Amino acid sequence: MIRYICDLCGREIDPEENGHYVVSIEVRPALRPPSHGCEEGEIDHLEELQRLLESLEDDQLEFPPAETSLRFRFDLCAECRDRFVRQPLGRKQQKAWQFSKN
Repeated sequence: MIRYICDLCGREIDPEENGHYVVSIEVRPALRPPSHGCEEGEIDHLEELQRLLESLEDDQLEFPPAETSLRFRFDLCAECRDRFVRQPLGRKQQKAWQFSKN
């Protein structure tokens, strides 16, 4: 029998009784938009791709190192899943402004 432990609170999870949730997170660099001043409709993407491929040398065609993208997997119990969904980044919610009714 497989035992599941909540990665947040450390309690054992009984999937049949309480539910078992998996959180998958991927962290990767964001793609930068093109820096030239053309409007989106004016760009011929296939022509631009062809130009870039022709300008690369063979030794530049390597894939970026695996460290540029990270993946995490966490097992959560039902209570911790609810907490995670309310505040996925773990930041405390800011208080809403309370105005008097005068």
